[in-house]
Amino acid sequence: AAVDSFDVPSGYTWEALIRWGDPLFRDSPGFDFSAQDAAAQARQFGYNNDYLEILRHPGGKKGLLVCNHEYVNPQIMFPEAPASAAEEAARRAIFRNAVGMSVVELVRDARSEPWSYVQGGRLNRRITMDTVFELTGPAAGSALLQTGEDPQGRFVRGTLGNCAGGSTPWGTVLSGEENFN
Repeated sequence: AAVDSFDVPSGYTWEALIRWGDPLFRDSPGFDFSAQDAAAQARQFGYNNDYLEILRHPGGKKGLLVCNHEYVNPQIMFPEAPASAAEEAARRAIFRNAVGMSVVELVRDARSEPWSYVQGGRLNRRITMDTVFELTGPAAGSALLQTGEDPQGRFVRGTLGNCAGGSTPWGTVLSGEENFN
């Protein structure tokens, strides 16, 4: 029988910093694998990442974790297959809120100590497929950004399929979009 394991080189240890479903905000519910909910997932740490970055505050005791949530694995997110069309629709809503990005405040007692995340941190954010962003730069209102949902071209919705990322020298984070062509 195959066993999942996590091997760490001699002399090193590991600790989980944050996990799928951990609450990000003061009013976020705790994660319950057997009773997942779309509204709860929108306020919890997302699912399945392949990029994360810790932007450190000068002094090294505070940081900001930026993490993408690229896609979901429906077959392992739930204990069994959906029993009805309504349950399948509820799961699709959970999937929409499990992807995107999370931004999470981190703290530690000393530079040599491990990080811990701050539930309810002032800078915590959860960006899902349905998060609305207002465009304010020179492209705002461009005909190239006008859609049936926003004929004025001033708002865009969410993010999906973020693959990888990086930080800029001026402290912002860029996330790559998966090419589905």
